[in-house]
Amino acid sequence: MQTQWRRSEGLPAGLDYAALPAAARLAGVELTPERFRCLRFMESVAAEAVRKRAEARRGRGAP
Repeated sequence: MQTQWRRSEGLPAGLDYAALPAAARLAGVELTPERFRCLRFMESVAAEAVRKRAEARRGRGAP
């Protein structure tokens, strides 16, 4: 799913869930409700980390 991020203002806004069933099937992963909850948690942590890094760069004057 690393290539399936939707973006807003150039930053990740969230994953494209429409691609999830096909990606899981190709990876041989059974998509259960628990795994989906875990994916959503990882998604939120990753998106927040990228946003914070971008904010820090802007604060240092980097583009």
